[in-house]
Amino acid sequence: MEWKNALDALVNAYTSISTLRQQSKPTIRVAGIIKKGGTVANIIPDDASAEYSLRATNKADLDDLRQKITTCFQAGAGAARCTVEYTTPLYSTGFRDRLNPYLDLRADSALCARFTAETLALGYKTVNELAGLSDDPGASTDQALTDVFPLPGNVFYVCPAIMPAFSLEITAFNHTAAFQPAAGTLDAFERAVKCGEGLACLAFPVFSDDNLAKSAKENWKGMLHKTILNGGEKPPALSDELELKRISWWKALDTPVGNEEQEKSVIKRLLQEQIPPLGNHGI
Repeated sequence: MEWKNALDALVNAYTSISTLRQQSKPTIRVAGIIKKGGTVANIIPDDASAEYSLRATNKADLDDLRQKITTCFQAGAGAARCTVEYTTPLYSTGFRDRLNPYLDLRADSALCARFTAETLALGYKTVNELAGLSDDPGASTDQALTDVFPLPGNVFYVCPAIMPAFSLEITAFNHTAAFQPAAGTLDAFERAVKCGEGLACLAFPVFSDDNLAKSAKENWKGMLHKTILNGGEKPPALSDELELKRISWWKALDTPVGNEEQEKSVIKRLLQEQIPPLGNHGI
């Protein structure tokens, strides 16, 4: 009688992924752990599990990486005559599948430039872009809709958006214990308020300046077009209902605004849209 060792299958996959990682692009990040490899040493495991996190600088590279990782698991399982299952599929199809990826940040250049101008006008030192920072996949944005809105994907692929950030006088990275004390200081609070003031000053011209709204739209459409040409998949189609709401949203932005009353009317119309609240993941 021939036996099957699930741990062997997982170790095969783990080794293959480690080899793959060594030959991957510098912008690729693969991190994994073995969560279950057996119970006692003298019993062959019939089940083993691992958890992996994959990062890349753009959607096309992430899709390619996921395919390669899938191949590693399949090959590892096949060599040990085992099977492989994904508790959350590497290729997500469900609206609320937790593994819908956080897509790459595609900040709108027109909105970024206006945000920079507005914050500089407020007297705050601001730069539009930090060289090299956008190419580092070590950090990510949670501006995704997967858990709060029935639509796969990232906000940047649904409408124009930006992601301003501010620094703190500390060398520790965020999401670390050493960073926590600095994040709770009055200085950190005041910097957050300044960033919020800049966003508020950006929001009004988005609704009142037709040229800015048009530029943001055109930049966003161009970004999607380039993404498709560069090998990225076209963002999932909206349902008819959501597409109508999105069109209505942009029509509201296109409405000529000449005075305060018209501006209030536009904002009121936007607020009346029956789109579920985005909570902390809002635009």
